[in-house]
Amino acid sequence: MPTAPALSVALRGIARRFADAHGGERLVLRDVDLTVGAGEIVALLGASGSGKSTLLRLIAGLDAADDGLVLLGGTAAAEVDQRCAVAFQEPRLLPWRTITRNVQLGLPRGTGRGPGRERVSELLRLVGLGAAAALRPRQVSGGMAQRASLARALARGPGILLLDEPFGALDALTRLTMHDLLLDIHAAEPATIVLVTHDVDEALALADHIVVLGKEPDREGATIRAVLPVSAPRPRDHSDPDLARLRAELLELLGVLIPSHPSTAKETT
Repeated sequence: MPTAPALSVALRGIARRFADAHGGERLVLRDVDLTVGAGEIVALLGASGSGKSTLLRLIAGLDAADDGLVLLGGTAAAEVDQRCAVAFQEPRLLPWRTITRNVQLGLPRGTGRGPGRERVSELLRLVGLGAAAALRPRQVSGGMAQRASLARALARGPGILLLDEPFGALDALTRLTMHDLLLDIHAAEPATIVLVTHDVDEALALADHIVVLGKEPDREGATIRAVLPVSAPRPRDHSDPDLARLRAELLELLGVLIPSHPSTAKETT
């Protein structure tokens, strides 16, 4: 089953408001302009409540902007746009179905039994779950369940893969393994990837560009504060001075204070 070509993502003047508890409206996103090139991996960073997941939902067509335009491959995004696939922080596998049958849920409607079976087997091999195909979610680890979630998202061969903190619930070692897996998947099936994360090091390991969302002083609603390229070749070494400088810049944009080295001066009385 052929996969769709990677698609560009363009956001033009995006704003999104939600009702507040007092019957008014709360501006969550404003004046968002962003272009993601076809085949790129872009990470969205920002504080909690900065609109990262909202922006992802707008791209997927799971929500609609109050102002502005979302373009996928140069054409307007549709409601629940089939050119996109989404994977979330929780795998959301159906516990009564095997891993194979959970991945089958992602196949495009009308896929024949033979092509569908071949596609699912191919994806299970790609994510390293060939031996777990007949198991149920309760019989696999959290990392394996998230691999199945990624395989399900890839089943329709999307042009855009949207990931909402997909590794946030995993332990540190499993998360590093999943980073390598995602890059392997991207090499094999190079969709455009937009990744929401709260982890600066994860963004530095994976992204071609890092987008920082946040609020400006005395302004309601979050917008794009910076778009920073990450040009270091993969696999990336976090001791690389350029990555270290970029990490410090990202932390500063996110309002994280970097502790200075303790003074060696003697305390006086």
